[in-house]
Amino acid sequence: MIKGALLLLPSLALTVSAMAVEMNGIKFKDYVGFENKWKLVTARYRTDNRELRFVYANPIAAKAIEAGAKVYPKGAVFAKIAYLAQPDPAFESSLGPSQTRRIQLMVKDPQNYKEHRGWGYALFTHEGKVNPEPEKDQVNACSACHDLVPERDYVFSQAFNRHSLPAQLFQLEHTTVERSVLPSELAAQVPETFAKLLIVKSYLTKNVFQGTLDELKPALARLASTEKKAVVFLSDDKKKFSLVYPEDLSTDCDDEGAKGISLVSVTSLLDGRVNKTQFCQALTR
Repeated sequence: MIKGALLLLPSLALTVSAMAVEMNGIKFKDYVGFENKWKLVTARYRTDNRELRFVYANPIAAKAIEAGAKVYPKGAVFAKIAYLAQPDPAFESSLGPSQTRRIQLMVKDPQNYKEHRGWGYALFTHEGKVNPEPEKDQVNACSACHDLVPERDYVFSQAFNRHSLPAQLFQLEHTTVERSVLPSELAAQVPETFAKLLIVKSYLTKNVFQGTLDELKPALARLASTEKKAVVFLSDDKKKFSLVYPEDLSTDCDDEGAKGISLVSVTSLLDGRVNKTQFCQALTR
């Protein structure tokens, strides 16, 4: 655990007008300045969207996470700041935090948040404003994502000083479908060589926002590389999807020294466009 560490990050530059904003009963003004008062408990880097995430815990949450709590007490709060990571012009092989993307809060209150296993979720811009998407959809999507780790009381963060843990890869239930039954916008993204695909079956399909699609990409990639098939996650409304498929089954690639398979990822965006990327997935993962 980092104790007494000083981390210099870009200022959040909050405005007075943002102080009245709240989401899911969580008022942003109650947590302004948390990054200067609370303990930094973990940091993560999202390889898919080049995002650095710093997670802070209030005294109640910090004490619990240090003790390896399986259940967090009422009043525990985690706050996460997500920054766009950009290379340092003076040291281009190094990535550092740049543009602030969002701030996320997770508040433990079993009585007020029974619907979401005792946790309240709220997302804000760096200015303390809320996103235009319906509040209920955002909260449900956050909760559905955190439902992946019930054994940690739905908290992804783990303390720095914990011993190394083996990767816990959750298994995605899936079934085989014909390419022809997919929505036309999605079917157009699937190469004709894949007449059949694996489609993910999950409660996550009910509550989908952009973060859901991005965060499922590694799991979809593992399944696609293992099964050598196209894999798709499709929302119940048939409008949002994340697709991963092998680019060429006969071509190997190198992923940091490990033999891998070249994959293509296609993710729908909120504005109707799609984001398409190519990457190498190690077969040993």
